[in-house]
Amino acid sequence: MTSIDHFAIATEILGKQCMELSRPPHDVRFGNPHGLVSVDCTTGRWRTTAPIRVGGKTVEMSGHYLKELGEIKDQLAREREQIEQNVKTRYDRLLEKAKKPKK
Repeated sequence: MTSIDHFAIATEILGKQCMELSRPPHDVRFGNPHGLVSVDCTTGRWRTTAPIRVGGKTVEMSGHYLKELGEIKDQLAREREQIEQNVKTRYDRLLEKAKKPKK
């Protein structure tokens, strides 16, 4: 992968780059007031000194690769989709039950 590929992946997972603190390509910063993540866009490795949130989940690991964060985000998206489907199914059942004439 090239640095551009890692940057695109990091932006997709972590959001907007913090331009003021970044020193590309080896120290590209992403974050907010709750924590910063540094990504080496030549290797895809990331590090942080505090837990970060990815797709609604707090991740407490550092020094790993963006692929792992992407997998966490994808897993959460699948779980969210399954929950939404379960809620819709239950709602549809309740709606059908409510439509049946009472005896």
